Amino acid sequence: MGCGYEYRFYDGRMAHELAQKRKVESREGIDVTPEELEAMRSIVRPLIKKGQSPEVIWATHAGELPVCLSTFYRYVEMGVFGDIIGLDLPKKVRFKPRKRRADETPIPRHDLEGRVYKDFEALPDDKKMDAVEMDCVVGRRGEVQAILTLLFRRFRFQLMLFLPKHNQEEVGKALDMVERLIGLREFKRLFGVILTDRGSEFLDYGVIEKSCTSRGSRCRVYYCDPMKSGQKGSCEKNHVELRKVIPKGSSFAKLTPAKLSVVCSHVNSYGRPQFGGASPLQLASQIVPAELLDGLSIGLVPAEEVMMKPGLIEL
Repeated sequence: MGCGYEYRFYDGRMAHELAQKRKVESREGIDVTPEELEAMRSIVRPLIKKGQSPEVIWATHAGELPVCLSTFYRYVEMGVFGDIIGLDLPKKVRFKPRKRRADETPIPRHDLEGRVYKDFEALPDDKKMDAVEMDCVVGRRGEVQAILTLLFRRFRFQLMLFLPKHNQEEVGKALDMVERLIGLREFKRLFGVILTDRGSEFLDYGVIEKSCTSRGSRCRVYYCDPMKSGQKGSCEKNHVELRKVIPKGSSFAKLTPAKLSVVCSHVNSYGRPQFGGASPLQLASQIVPAELLDGLSIGLVPAEEVMMKPGLIEL
């Protein structure tokens, strides 16, 4: 009496093809409900329209979003959102290497004896980490106004001070204002070591170092090597955030201290992924005296209201 079951034969190639087909089909489409998708759009779209990057949005709202950052980018490529496209996402900034002019000569080393970059590198690690990087941001060619920036290395908080003229005297006046707001003792604690480049507005270190409230000094300034502004790279990199609001080539003719305070507040309230989504201003408020923030009208902007695009202020 024979077996009543059907005969079956195994085909390894066909089995492999079927398994691959199931694997692909299981990953097609999107793995969220329509309600979750709409909730994600309502959170993400307004912040992207304000110039915030997906990295920052996910750092501050990860618990409210149903997918990870890489899946969001995949959904954008698939056109799932419709009203959010790749062009809405902030572009990567590319830097071109600076070219040295043929007629440009470096400042003689002996003019800055004891204040060159090798002297800065010889400082203890904690002093270097607590150093403030100083630079200037300029407007259109030929304009005299500028922005003095002072960046705290440890928590990426960057002060922005308006300079009516881009020169040594106005740099000194801006630092004098900061000293009067917080006092000499606090100035030494926060700005005791300053690292800057060899721009002409910074070369009179006496103006920078001399206290305006006593006969002594208030800080020690060090200079990067010629054509090596990358030695204060944190400051240069943070200017990218400032330039999102005030693009390169913008006129500073209508810029005022009040408008700059608004820009400073928004840029420093912008969350940073390296700090787990916390903003530089949130970290700075625990260290920087309130007299400085209040005196410069710098305040924390809620994450949902941060604007990182031109149009934040009128220029």
